[in-house]
Amino acid sequence: MERAGDEHEIYRDIMRKLFVINRLHHVSIESRAEKLCLHRSQHMMLVVISMADKPLTQRELSERLDISPSAVAMTLRRLLGGGYVCRTSDASDARCNNISLTDKGRNVLAETKELFDSVDRAVFGGFSEQQLEQLASLLDRMCLNLRGIAPADALEHDPHGEPPHGMPHGGKPPHGGAPHGGESRDFKPHCGVGSHHGGERNDE
Repeated sequence: MERAGDEHEIYRDIMRKLFVINRLHHVSIESRAEKLCLHRSQHMMLVVISMADKPLTQRELSERLDISPSAVAMTLRRLLGGGYVCRTSDASDARCNNISLTDKGRNVLAETKELFDSVDRAVFGGFSEQQLEQLASLLDRMCLNLRGIAPADALEHDPHGEPPHGMPHGGKPPHGGAPHGGESRDFKPHCGVGSHHGGERNDE
């Protein structure tokens, strides 16, 4: 029984450390992202648009982000107002609008990629490749164990549960050009587009 108690204390200590890591990572990202003036939902939408092989309609954005059409419309309104995306009529269906990135949108994604990469380099500084692979393997095992006890649909509508770096559910990793965001990289804007308090609903 004593050993079980010790094990439980280790479990709690590990979980506390994971919580602290997550929180420190969050504030490190947020403190560097203030100048970008983007809300998390706006950044995620820009990433999804950047990964598409063609301009996306609002319906496609709603499906890929797994959020309501009204949430898409609100986020798009802010992105259009900020000059990050542009909207054009679909040549085959005048009722549909296609959404694509502007140069400003592509530039801000390049900035966020470098921002996130710099924090990642700091987090994992001094780790060998072997240590990183071992850590990733251990975390995979923890995720697998949790999936065994979590409700079956726990991740179905959670864009931060399955895909890496804050990608929407069902999306592809954004490496190789598009930026990546952390699972807790929900930075809040302090100027310009979006709102720090009471910004657009994400309906996630």
